[in-house]
Amino acid sequence: MKKSTLDNWLAAKIGLDEPISRQSIEQYQMNTLRQTILFASAHSSFYANLYANVDTASLNTYTDLAKLPLICAEDIRNHGTKMVCLSQSEIKRIVSLTSSGSQGAPKRIYFSQEDLELTLDFFAHGMDTLTEAGERVMICMPCAKPDSIGDLLARGLKRIGVDAIKYGAISDFADAAGIAEQTKPDCLVGIPVQMLRLASTFPGLRPRTVLLSADYISEAVKQRIALAWNCEVYAHYGLTESGLGGGLECAAHNGYHLRHADLLFEIIDPITAEQLPDGKTGEVVFTTLTREAMPLIRFRTGDISRLLEAPCACGSVLQRLDRIEGRHANTLFCGQDKILSIQLLDEILFARSDVLDYTPELSCNNGSWLLTVKLLSDGEAKPSEIEAYIRAQLSFDLQVKVEAGLGFETDGTKKRRLKMVVAGGMI
Repeated sequence: MKKSTLDNWLAAKIGLDEPISRQSIEQYQMNTLRQTILFASAHSSFYANLYANVDTASLNTYTDLAKLPLICAEDIRNHGTKMVCLSQSEIKRIVSLTSSGSQGAPKRIYFSQEDLELTLDFFAHGMDTLTEAGERVMICMPCAKPDSIGDLLARGLKRIGVDAIKYGAISDFADAAGIAEQTKPDCLVGIPVQMLRLASTFPGLRPRTVLLSADYISEAVKQRIALAWNCEVYAHYGLTESGLGGGLECAAHNGYHLRHADLLFEIIDPITAEQLPDGKTGEVVFTTLTREAMPLIRFRTGDISRLLEAPCACGSVLQRLDRIEGRHANTLFCGQDKILSIQLLDEILFARSDVLDYTPELSCNNGSWLLTVKLLSDGEAKPSEIEAYIRAQLSFDLQVKVEAGLGFETDGTKKRRLKMVVAGGMI
């Protein structure tokens, strides 16, 4: 099995002559963290106030991170411009993010040219895990804008001798399949549910590898794509806030190998905010170590996972992030001990070969809970059958209504979520 290509890249980036180890990574990350805090405090009024009483010299181990305050999406939304550490002339790109259901101002994430270069470098070395020089990669992610995720990926691929076909997010699946049939890509990169629909409706494409990113990735989706195309399916984890890149699976497919040179990951209890040890499941928190335009220090992602401490089967001894189990904020309670999430529904519904996509909605009327599922099927699914199937898979009683047909369309690049309807509107 090929060892993750990110280990050698990481060692070279931080100037290690000796074999890479967790101890050497921790020392590098804590040294860089102290420098980041000093830089951010000197150039950002937000961080100057936040760290006015912080002794950076006392930050020597991962457990010392607990001495620092956490930040969240609301901080970016309300104080984003005060978090920027460079002049406007030094900002290369600004990405505006509007959360589903949010009525407030969008989050704006700022990047310098050097910030984008760090992402481009990660993409190049990461893709070396699943592609080879001379191959073709069809990118079914946003590509049109300069420095978009698809554009950066294409430029990273060029550095390792791989040809990029910049297609964009899929809205017309027949058109995407036609381009793939003409260009015959060795690898397809795309949004999980869009790749599933393409694989299910056009099984003859047969790429050698597939990379999924930009949304929750269920095991059911990975397995169906791998079966339909007889290919190896890899997963990538990253957020716009993390600089688009965060971590990538290796051939062992047992957790994300992380971008340790640029990001420091930790796990906290989502309720108490207490720092958790390796192996314990909680909320993913990261700190940017090399970001200059807009450093994010102890940023709460809302994603639920754990850090893996055992060495990877590929030979890497470095800490990895386990698969994302979902988002804390989108786990809904419909009665005592009755928990529902988009992740649970994904594993249930995408385990069926006749389900191509769906959108769920949870509502309550006088204490009676109803799950409504608008579903895109291959035309064979009977709503009553799927309703019974969902109820049988859940560990609690719930009314289920399925609206199946071919009229459903995906929401493009927006992250999928379980919507909840309450009196007065939707949350």
